[in-house]
Amino acid sequence: MLPPLVGSAAWGGKTTNDLHRRCLECMHELMLAQAQRCFYEKAVRDRMSPKLLAKVAKGAADLYEQARHRLRAPELRGLSERKGGLDSERGWPDVVEWNHKLYLGLAHFHASFVHADAYEYGQQVARLQYAEGCLSEVARLSAREPQLGGFYKEEHARVAHVHATASKDNATVYLERVPPLAQLPPLTGKVIVKPLAWAHLPLASEMGGVGNALAMAMPNAADGEDPFSRLVPAAVQRELQRCAAGCASIVEAIFATLEGAVQEGDRQLMALDLPHALQAVEQSTLTSTSVIPAQLQEEVRHVHANGGEQSLRSSIAALVQLTDTCTASVATVRAELAEEEREDAAMRSKYGGRWEVVASDAMTQEAQAELHVCEERLALAANANHQVAARFAESRDAISPLELTLEELLARVPHSGGSPIAGLACTAELRRRLDALEAVRGGRRGILTRCSEVQGATRTVRLEKRRAQPVGLCLKPRAQAGLPGLEVLSVAADSPAARGGVAAGEVLLMIDGAAVTSPGQVAAMMEGSEGAMVLSLAQPDGGGAAAEADTELTNALVFRGDRSDAAADAILREYYTRFAPLQAEAEA
Repeated sequence: MLPPLVGSAAWGGKTTNDLHRRCLECMHELMLAQAQRCFYEKAVRDRMSPKLLAKVAKGAADLYEQARHRLRAPELRGLSERKGGLDSERGWPDVVEWNHKLYLGLAHFHASFVHADAYEYGQQVARLQYAEGCLSEVARLSAREPQLGGFYKEEHARVAHVHATASKDNATVYLERVPPLAQLPPLTGKVIVKPLAWAHLPLASEMGGVGNALAMAMPNAADGEDPFSRLVPAAVQRELQRCAAGCASIVEAIFATLEGAVQEGDRQLMALDLPHALQAVEQSTLTSTSVIPAQLQEEVRHVHANGGEQSLRSSIAALVQLTDTCTASVATVRAELAEEEREDAAMRSKYGGRWEVVASDAMTQEAQAELHVCEERLALAANANHQVAARFAESRDAISPLELTLEELLARVPHSGGSPIAGLACTAELRRRLDALEAVRGGRRGILTRCSEVQGATRTVRLEKRRAQPVGLCLKPRAQAGLPGLEVLSVAADSPAARGGVAAGEVLLMIDGAAVTSPGQVAAMMEGSEGAMVLSLAQPDGGGAAAEADTELTNALVFRGDRSDAAADAILREYYTRFAPLQAEAEA
């Protein structure tokens, strides 16, 4: 990518060594060699076959050789004379040449095992002899290098040990001739790595002037986020994770506040029976007949469908009868066991030691233990039955109206044709407060959705839809009641949602800025719509938290002058203030 940009620039012929075309080509080769080395090391850890290891090592040796050749270019003389490492006294060409010899020797080292598997012990020794020669030279040249010398020395010792063992075995057992290396088949390398163009940095089509040349192509909005934005120190990563946890804690507290307010309001209203009473008052002013609230009517129908008071009375009597039956059965079993014990005692008295029925004794004792457990459970059941019967007797006056039909109950509701309290100010104030509570119930979804936006846990997707075309989403309510949005169960293939990038498992929060509450509501919003629509989506576990997504926060943590924890805490506290309006709204 860089060579075309630099070569096309007006200043391309006046670059420093580090931006010279040959230097960039050399770095290109060197990075490929280093990447091939990584593949080799992984193949060694994965215990791949010697044949494959030989090919990968030879590929690394070839890439290092190409990089070494480019480093010898006259244009890079100044650069190549620099130290090859933090503590190295040798130039980069020396280090690259050592790596070339190292992996060339390792390629022959692994190839020697292929010969051993084929019973070609003379050829095995020839490969090992050449491999030890390569690594011996590298170990000698790097002996004064504190960082590199130790690594090369260990590799040489490993190869030398295998060479000595194989030579001894061949000299004493196999007695095969060791051919010159030139007579052996040459090794061929396999280069696994290859350069790939970075799709996020498209080259400018025209680089005519200096201004255009300096306007390097940067990631645009359609290509996604800057891939280098998260390359931050590990300490800052930990602070960002701490910030994400803090944001999640704040959102959980907001959710708990909203949920607690709604539950407490519902509890107090149900204790006073206010929803039913107010509904009856309001409906009686609109009709000429008495009205029972719809929910209460449904409960009355449910009682009648299950037999009413008579069914409840019969069930209580059946419980008592069942307990009495079980008690009688226990008494019968206990009498049988007592008779068994008397007969057993009589037989012992008559026959003495000849009467030995050990199994009978064990069975009797086991039956006695089970009978005792049954008696304890029956006592508990009898006590429970007594409590149920007492509660039923206390509630008979309140239950008895349920024996009436719904029509009879409707006829008994007072103030037929209108309630005298319907027009009172207290009734209007009660309705206003109930409506406010209902608004809190519905508004908590909106507040939690805005919390997700503040966290940076949401993303937007733009869809293009034709009229009467299904959007391709299958939705269901969230598993935890009260959480905003709907979970995406599946996305139809080749649908507007699939083309827009919506994925199963995400949470749909909003459509065109309106919070979604149910699959039916979404279907109504989609029906008849066409053109562009914007979906707001989030991960179910809060993925993409603010601390990871907020570039401003990351920069503040990375570039702060004071590296103390107190300075980081101050930055995080300032970041948390963006939740303050939502916290105040939830507590209002």
